Amino acid sequence: RVCVPVRIDSNAEKIADFLQMLDGVEHIDLLPYHDLGKSKYSSLGMEYKYKGCKPPEEDLMKELLCFFVKRGFKAGM
Repeated sequence: RVCVPVRIDSNAEKIADFLQMLDGVEHIDLLPYHDLGKSKYSSLGMEYKYKGCKPPEEDLMKELLCFFVKRGFKAGM
């Protein structure tokens, strides 16, 4: 079982190709990007490197779920 983080610019084709090369990967969980930890970076004096990155829409997540299922994985969100 593998967790796959998803941003709007994620390359599903390359991720699927890579996961199919690994032995025993049958199920993946798609984890949509979120910025809930953003405020922690400033409090720690660190730069938040994902400025402007937005969480993927639910429609995109559903499309990706279908894509991975078509590629032979059991998939969930």
